[in-house]
Amino acid sequence: MMAGNEFNHFSGADGAPTEAERRLCNAVFSGESADCSDLSEDDRIVSAALLEALALETFHHSDWSDGQVGPEGIGANGLIFRDQPDLEWAEIRFGLRFAGSHFKAGLRLPDAHIRGALRFDECEIDGTLDVSDATIDGQFAANNATFRNAGGTAVKAQSCTAKGWFMLEAEVDGLFDINSATIDGQFVANSAKFRNASETAVNAQGCTAKSWFMDGAEVDGLFDINSATLDGPFVANNVKFRNAGKKAIYAQGCAAKGWCTDGAEVDGLFDINSATLGGQFAANNAKFRNAGEMAVNAQGCAAIGWFMNGAEVHGLFDINSATLDSQFSANNAKFCNTGAVAISAQDCGAKGWFVDGAEVDGLFDMNSATINVQFNANNAKFRNAGGMAVQAATSRAGQWNLADAVIDGWFCGHSMSADHFNAFLCVFTCSALASDDTTSDVTERLVALDLRSARIDGQLVLPGRTPRGIVDLSRARCDTLVDTQSGWAPPLRAGGQICAERECLATESGAIDCQHFILDGFTCRHFEYPDGVHETPVAVGSGRFQRLRNRFRRAPAGEDAIAAARIDWLAGQPAANLTLNFDPQPWRMTASVLREMGYDRAANKVTIERRLRARRAHGTPLGHRFVGWFLHLVSDYGYRPGKTLLWSLAVIAFAGSLFWGGEQLCANGACGGTSAADGAGLFQPVRVGDTLRSEAGGTAADYPPFRPFLHAFDTFVPILDFNVESFWRADTDRFLPVTLPESIPGIGADERDRSFNLAIGWLALIRSMALRLLGAILTAITIVGFTGVLQHEER
Repeated sequence: MMAGNEFNHFSGADGAPTEAERRLCNAVFSGESADCSDLSEDDRIVSAALLEALALETFHHSDWSDGQVGPEGIGANGLIFRDQPDLEWAEIRFGLRFAGSHFKAGLRLPDAHIRGALRFDECEIDGTLDVSDATIDGQFAANNATFRNAGGTAVKAQSCTAKGWFMLEAEVDGLFDINSATIDGQFVANSAKFRNASETAVNAQGCTAKSWFMDGAEVDGLFDINSATLDGPFVANNVKFRNAGKKAIYAQGCAAKGWCTDGAEVDGLFDINSATLGGQFAANNAKFRNAGEMAVNAQGCAAIGWFMNGAEVHGLFDINSATLDSQFSANNAKFCNTGAVAISAQDCGAKGWFVDGAEVDGLFDMNSATINVQFNANNAKFRNAGGMAVQAATSRAGQWNLADAVIDGWFCGHSMSADHFNAFLCVFTCSALASDDTTSDVTERLVALDLRSARIDGQLVLPGRTPRGIVDLSRARCDTLVDTQSGWAPPLRAGGQICAERECLATESGAIDCQHFILDGFTCRHFEYPDGVHETPVAVGSGRFQRLRNRFRRAPAGEDAIAAARIDWLAGQPAANLTLNFDPQPWRMTASVLREMGYDRAANKVTIERRLRARRAHGTPLGHRFVGWFLHLVSDYGYRPGKTLLWSLAVIAFAGSLFWGGEQLCANGACGGTSAADGAGLFQPVRVGDTLRSEAGGTAADYPPFRPFLHAFDTFVPILDFNVESFWRADTDRFLPVTLPESIPGIGADERDRSFNLAIGWLALIRSMALRLLGAILTAITIVGFTGVLQHEER
């Protein structure tokens, strides 16, 4: 140094400056940038001490006696630093701009204050670039730069502060550590490459920036942006994050205005747990791969919307307890975690959920989720042959749309609630049939559609194709049931074999019925298609007057078809509910709905069938069976009083014929008896004293003659006296001699052995008593039927 103070740490021979050092000094003191890219490698060398002296403005040399760093600061292209410049705690009043330079031992700027930009465009830095706790008043830029420190820290920028950060197409081998940095602008690393395989490649924990862009970048190792805060979006479209078997992206608690990773590929866990996104999450056509483990962890995440259209997820996609102000959309996406949970959306909240055309291999669990508007899974495929395919128990949705969806496994909607549920074109197959598992422990896997205790405020649209499995609607409730015969379970006919009518699963313990509807406790208020087809006759009214009118008019066209169809629907229940422990509730509900819709005749037929099946059930006592048989025979349980009336006329005619025949036999002298008189019949007068009163001037000719049919009619009708039956009573003393023919085996040839007296008088009396009793019963049934008392009881 001159006067003991001149700089003498040049890199040239004998302490002289190299051409690059000379050019650098000339440029710095003239306010220009030094271009040394045309020099040979030896001439491009610059000592670390020279850079330190220039940056700290402590450089003094006789060749540059009047030198002062210009306002543009230090700028150079093509320099080579063999030693590490150390500017820790440096106060640099200008910017540092390097291009195409090579720092072979790294560069230290910890806690430095740079009053300008810090640029390393197209530079190579071997070792560590340390700007931890540094303050950069301008931007940090390292576009097309290369940082090499494999196995160590390549860029150390912890708690660094800068106006912006740009690393377009940069390459970093080693850890890029920007932990807790504050970037008052954008972070941009489009097409950059960060490589630190199996370790942390990018550490941006607690980082703050206006926004983050790294489209087309590649990250080998962990990308850690945990608890970072971005005032704008995080954009990493078409990025490749590779850290297979470990965390690939760690963004727990991250806050940003949005998250865009369209077309990205993530090998390893993508963890965005509890992140807060003030915008949309977009990962359309992205691929998340962590097979057999969790692939995406978005538990407790909050976002405006979530879009993964066309994405692929291999492993668990967990969005449990997330809150979406708008919709979740994963149309045509693929979620694969076969044999385990593929999507976990328990307690998730969103305005809409769209997975049209999606494929889910594994359980889709949205237990207790709340979807305010609609859940759409049209043309989607849910496959979990080993068990439950969709878990929507206790969930709440405005509307469910499963048109043309295919569900292989158990759809569990236990206690779910919705405004509408539409599964008309959906194909359901229970897991027991979908998996070809014939073990005996398949009871829980026989259910295809489980809507137990579900609450559907509007329409419940059931599949238009019969599910291959059990449909459980027990204790479910809806306003309108929309179903068609093509989707009903095969009815179990009286005396039919279960497996001859329905699909059964062959197991080690025998065949199991796996194709029926469980309707115990199910209620609805309206049938959209009462006869199970789209064209249904218009109801004839449901008012009291209309119902009364319908009883005395011909039934509206189609009511017989409606009744037959709904009986078939009800006959699709489990065999035990039809034959063993008969369940009357579904039948009562069906009849009540049909009656409220104005289909009284159809409702009556359903009720008649209910009573008929209840009578035939195994648990019905013998006495109840007989009473039921009789009521069905004479009146269809009181619902056809005209039938009772016809039976009554038939009984009267038959009894009258018997009375007439007996009277004629005795009148012709065929009967014997101590009280018999010439020409006396089977019946004798009993009110002679009342009729032949002398004061009335009566004679024998005035006594009413015996009229057998009127006598039978008067005996049959209770309470009312038509002044016929009371004049004649059967003569119990009369008998009819009978001689049996010799041709009857076991009877002797002696006439005395073949003759006996038939107590025809007593038979006539017993017949009269039976006729009186039967008349009372049939008359009561007729009155009950015509007055509609039984229908009121049913309602």
